[in-house]
Amino acid sequence: MTTNASNNGESSDAEQQDAEGFAELTAMEEEMEAEKREALEEIAKFSVSPPSELSRYQDRFADGLPSDFRPEVVEFFDTRNRLSHWFPRLEPLNIPTIDTQILELEGGGGGEFLEEEEIDPIGIIMTEDPEPVFKFFGQPDFSVITSFVENTDNKQAFLRSDYKSATNLGDGNHIEVNSRAEIVRTVMHQLQDRLMAEMPPFTPLPIREHLDLDFYPDGRYTLHPEVRFFIADGEVLYHFPRVDKETFARATDGAAHYERVIDAIDDNIDQLYEWASRAAQEFDDASWSLDFVMDTDDNWFATDMALNTLYYSSEKNRWHNLSEHDTGSPYNLEEQVGDTFPEPEIPNDGGESTR
Repeated sequence: MTTNASNNGESSDAEQQDAEGFAELTAMEEEMEAEKREALEEIAKFSVSPPSELSRYQDRFADGLPSDFRPEVVEFFDTRNRLSHWFPRLEPLNIPTIDTQILELEGGGGGEFLEEEEIDPIGIIMTEDPEPVFKFFGQPDFSVITSFVENTDNKQAFLRSDYKSATNLGDGNHIEVNSRAEIVRTVMHQLQDRLMAEMPPFTPLPIREHLDLDFYPDGRYTLHPEVRFFIADGEVLYHFPRVDKETFARATDGAAHYERVIDAIDDNIDQLYEWASRAAQEFDDASWSLDFVMDTDDNWFATDMALNTLYYSSEKNRWHNLSEHDTGSPYNLEEQVGDTFPEPEIPNDGGESTR
C-alpha cells in the first residue's frame, strides 16, 4: 500500500510538472504571437513611394476592371516563362543582371530509358545514384559548370530549372565547393526536383552567380530588399516590395529591418523605374513581372521575370495569378476575377495545372 501511495504521489508530481511545462510553453507561444502581431502592425505603416515621374504610371484599372475585361490566360508552364526565353532578351538591355549561363542537357533517354530499365519516375526521384538520373534527363557539360563557378567573385553558384527555382531543395541547389562530386550531386538533385514539382523535365539547366543576400546575422532569414515591377504595352504598371511580411514580423527587430527594405527601394526607385521602363519597351508583347534584389554591397540586380497572367487550377476550381501581386492592388487579377471568371471550356492536352 505504501508503495502504491508513493507511486501515485510521483505520478501526480509528474503530471503537475507536465501541466506547468505545457502552460509555460503556451504562454511563450502566446507572447511570440502577440509580438508578431505588434510587428505586423508596425510593418503595415510602411509603404513604397512611386517614382518621381508619376504621370508615366498607367492607372488603367484604378476604378476597377472594365465589365468587358478579359485577361490573358495561360498554362502554368507557358514556354515564355522559361529563363532561356526571357534572359537572352533582358541581358542586352543595359540592366544589371545576375551572371548566367544556360546549359543544354545531352544524351537523355527519357521515357525510352524508363521502359528499358523498368524504372518509374518515383525511382528516379528517390535514387542517390546519379547514373540513372542522367540517363533519363541527360547531363550538362560539367567542365562548363566548373569554369563558371571558378570565375565568379565568391566561387559559388546556384542551379535552377528553366521555369523557376527549385521548389523542394532549399539550399540544395547551391554550389559552395567547386568539386566534381559536389557539382554532380547538385545537378542530380536539381533534375530530380523537376519531377517532384511536376515541371517539364527536359528543358535547359541555367547556372547563376550566387548573390550574398544575407542581411540577417544568424542565417535564419535573408531579409534582403526585393521589389517586383509589373510592365505591359511598353509601360510600367506599378511596383511593390516582394518580401514576406510574416517572416520579417517573426525576426528580432523585424519592423526595423522591413523599414530598411522600404528605404532601400525608395532611395533607388528612380533608377529601378528606369530599368523597368527599359525592359517594358523590349517586352511589349505581353504583360510581365520583373524582380530586382539588392545584395549586401547595395548593388541591385534584375533576377527573374514571369508572365503577368492567370492560370486555372482544376484542383481548386479557380483562377490564380501566375505572378504574385500585392494584396489589394487593382491589378491583382486573382482577387478581381479569380472566383467569377469562367473556367476553361476546353481542357488543354494534359498540361492543365492542378497547382
